[in-house]
Amino acid sequence: MAIIYTVNKLLHIGCGLPGKAIMHKAYMGKDWQTIRIDNFTDAKPDIKTDLHNLKPLDSNKYNAIWLPHALSRLEAHQLSKAFMEYYRVLKIGGKVEILQYDNQSLAEYMAEGRLEGTVKLNNVDTPIIDLVYGNRDAIKQGYEHLKTRTAFNCATLGKRLVEAKFSDIIVKRDGLYLHASATKLAKPNGKVQVLGNDINKIIAERDKLDRPTNLPVEY
Repeated sequence: MAIIYTVNKLLHIGCGLPGKAIMHKAYMGKDWQTIRIDNFTDAKPDIKTDLHNLKPLDSNKYNAIWLPHALSRLEAHQLSKAFMEYYRVLKIGGKVEILQYDNQSLAEYMAEGRLEGTVKLNNVDTPIIDLVYGNRDAIKQGYEHLKTRTAFNCATLGKRLVEAKFSDIIVKRDGLYLHASATKLAKPNGKVQVLGNDINKIIAERDKLDRPTNLPVEY
């Protein structure tokens, strides 16, 4: 007997170049159809539109939204519109999942004088300055849309989701990253849960910086 899958629709916003996308493992199964969204032509998106204005998309139609490092490409004045649009296009019960760099953690590195220190990301030595302002090599090659224009910590990301009427909001600090998830409910509840850093992971990441090994790590 053939297995019949219920197809759920995922919006991958800020999808980037084909084959180089950061995917969320929860949405990689056969029961998910991914619609790639970007305003960058070379990304070859399914729908080309601004990341903060989803006008081509119908309301209450999609089961989930995945936003990996996309919000930082927006100007500050575009964020309210963006979150309202994400809420609009989701079905009741739909979820938005967000991955961003944690600018509070990045600021801690900068305060140590390590702005151009490096940290391992996907087995690549990445300068902290590139995480703060955007990948300098890519920007030099003309990819201006990859400049970092906004910043987030737990409080500001949670606040944006509450203002857009999302519910059951969870924001987690995890090393250099912020992970956030929120749900669209028929009656918004404004609940926000903030989870702390995994200290062991922070220690491991800091140990990868170009700092003398005899220096202690303080918290």
